[in-house]
Amino acid sequence: KRQVYGQTNQNTLGGFSFGSDSPGTKNLAHPIVVIWELLKSYLGLTENQLDTSSFTALESSITSQVGFAIPQSAQSNFPKFRDLLTSIFASELIKFSYSDANKYKIEQTGPLGAEDKSIEDDEILKDSFNYFYDYSDIISDALVEYAPSEVNQRNEIGGQLSYLSVRSVSTVAERLHLVEKQRTFKSLHIYEADAQTLADRLKYALGDRRGMIDFLTKNRFFDTEIDDRIDVVREKIPGFEYEAGTNRTRAGSVVSTTKSLNQIKIQLDDQKGIEDNSGSW
Repeated sequence: KRQVYGQTNQNTLGGFSFGSDSPGTKNLAHPIVVIWELLKSYLGLTENQLDTSSFTALESSITSQVGFAIPQSAQSNFPKFRDLLTSIFASELIKFSYSDANKYKIEQTGPLGAEDKSIEDDEILKDSFNYFYDYSDIISDALVEYAPSEVNQRNEIGGQLSYLSVRSVSTVAERLHLVEKQRTFKSLHIYEADAQTLADRLKYALGDRRGMIDFLTKNRFFDTEIDDRIDVVREKIPGFEYEAGTNRTRAGSVVSTTKSLNQIKIQLDDQKGIEDNSGSW
């Protein structure tokens, strides 16, 4: 049993629409609708400034629920909107970016899916291709604390928030990389199943090494956006046996772009842990 103080979210209670799309009746706790409401009603963004299709796509695919109090406890100050949005983004593994169409968009971290673009050696500027592995952030145990509450199990108001918790263990980290390291993440999820899904996904993403690719190319790729999938096609790519005349392909998700007048630097994450477990994502 949970107590609610103050106003509830009437927008999600009565159903909500993104632009001309009408997703139907929603509940009080749908994270995407809450993000939309914060950006539009409280931070002053108009529908013309929001990529409504990205919100609609995640509104349909995300089924988890979040819940929070403002402020979180009697001793807390009111949070900044930035901090509140960041907490929701972290709970749902959401990327928030600004597109080339001059609109704010959201994407959820997940398996790469179909390619958006492909690039070969003749479009990569000379001596600009780099592919390096990072093992520093590997963890074996992902702990997720969820359902923050000011009321403890004895129905007493405590001085600190209490959480329920779930755990997911990476055998890849333990057996392949010989890493035994825990990391705790906080979530706004209400239900154990949603928090467990987050813990499992964090285990996949952080239980293996991270492979980063970066290169410089010309203006055909100026419309590249965060979370696009790019297939890099070359004869020489680390992780593949070299064979003269045979091209290899490595896919990656765009994590950053840096543009100048006539060239763009693109950085990709090969998402190895996620891709190796895409069927369980």
